[in-house]
Amino acid sequence: MARTLDRGNLQVALSGHLSGVVTSVASQPTFGGLPHGELSVRYGITDALELGGRLWTFGAGVDGKYALWREPTLERGTDLSVGLGVGAAPLWWSAGKDVRQMQLTFDVPLMFGLNWKGHQFVVGPHLHDWLTFGSAGSATVLSVGGAIGCAFRLKDEVRVVPGLSLLHPVVALSPGGGGFGSRDLAFQFGLGLYLGGFGPPAASHGVKAPRRTRPRARTGRRSPSGSCRPSGGAPRR
Repeated sequence: MARTLDRGNLQVALSGHLSGVVTSVASQPTFGGLPHGELSVRYGITDALELGGRLWTFGAGVDGKYALWREPTLERGTDLSVGLGVGAAPLWWSAGKDVRQMQLTFDVPLMFGLNWKGHQFVVGPHLHDWLTFGSAGSATVLSVGGAIGCAFRLKDEVRVVPGLSLLHPVVALSPGGGGFGSRDLAFQFGLGLYLGGFGPPAASHGVKAPRRTRPRARTGRRSPSGSCRPSGGAPRR
């Protein structure tokens, strides 16, 4: 979602994903996909800042989100935020000899959310970088793309969130120079269940708590004749 969590609120999300690459070789597109699951936990540091961590089938990561514009409620209006995510995943396979690699990912999304009666439609561009290093050498792929999704509110604290992201490499570097992947298109489709994050119904609907008033201090006491004199006794002469 483009909206940051309410201050002091915790959100837990369970999601399933299908990630893969569409490669065009000799004008013949080739599809390859890999399913995986993810568990994420996020916490609202302030209304404008949230931090979190996630575990998925092949690795782990941390992320954060900062609100550039945040509406008082999710009932109407728009939210705008920028994020930063860092992930790590070990890779190994056997091709005549054991190959061990480490993959680091960096993701910077700009998210625009349109609110409507507690639901939110989200769209925005992404800047993504893959960095791989290990026994087989190193490589980096800088990609640009975008994501689209929608958070459907089932209850005040329960949401179902489908989403799709696409990435296209613009810079690809390897030890031998390169340009590999220049015609590839990476994709990820996900479906998540989000629990919590936006406070009780009164807070999420913008209902303010009643103001607490303090009693007014008494500065004097009334004399039997009806006049008011200071409580500290007769004035000095």
